Amino acid sequence: MAQLEYGDFYKFVASAGIALIAGAVAVPWLFLREPFDLAIDASKLKTLTPVAQSAVMHRQGIVAGILPFFPWVSGVLASLGLVLVIWGLLRWHKRQQIRDRGEEAATKKAEHELQQMTTKEVEAKARQELESVEEEPQQPQAVEPVSAPVSAFLDAERALYARMKECLGPNAQMMTHRRTRDVEYDAVLLLRSGERVIVEVKYIRKGFNQGWLAESVKELTAKTALYASRFSTASRAVLIVILASPNSIFVEKLEKFKERLRADRPRSMDVKIHCIAENEIPALTCQQVREMFEA
Repeated sequence: MAQLEYGDFYKFVASAGIALIAGAVAVPWLFLREPFDLAIDASKLKTLTPVAQSAVMHRQGIVAGILPFFPWVSGVLASLGLVLVIWGLLRWHKRQQIRDRGEEAATKKAEHELQQMTTKEVEAKARQELESVEEEPQQPQAVEPVSAPVSAFLDAERALYARMKECLGPNAQMMTHRRTRDVEYDAVLLLRSGERVIVEVKYIRKGFNQGWLAESVKELTAKTALYASRFSTASRAVLIVILASPNSIFVEKLEKFKERLRADRPRSMDVKIHCIAENEIPALTCQQVREMFEA
């Protein structure tokens, strides 16, 4: 028998209709599978007491009287159930469309409330990330011009975003350098499918250690989960590592890390990791760009 749903009136009506249709089949089947002493031999019936014989005969009479009505009862139950299912689903569908529009509007409103990071905040974040990977804090400067490494990082990032916009076109809306509360996002892609792609960009000049990369993946996983929870939308993550200059050793090291991560922590591989040299960004084909963000 179908389980009734009480969470929504129209859902309840549709569930009740399904239950009636199931009952139209199940009740006759359960009734007919019982023998009801219909196959008892006349010789055995005579061996019973008069009271038992009367009870068996009465039982057989009731069954004989009910059986002709079963096709009609089943037909009525099935028809009523079908009407309830159709009516309930139609009304439920209309109500669900309203809810979906409301949830979509709420999500878009929340995403528009993502604050745009200021230029100084973007520069500070880039400087902090360079220090974390190189483990060599840059000397603080008072109201200084942007340091060359930070400027190179931001230039490479801008070039990548420009190429992404060119290739993804109308299939994705891109927001860059956004902040919500205490969480910063390098870029968020809003796909036509409704899915969101959280993009994190890292820049390597001198090298990196696997502990830093593992921590980066961990942080990006947490950011993506937080975004999905806060905005109630399906989200996944892409980590892009930009190399200041082509370096096969870095690429090989990154591939080994990905293999180890896949073996040790399969769930972490929900984060797709890509590596590209800075001078290769302008030459990226649109096919390559789209493949970077495919599920």
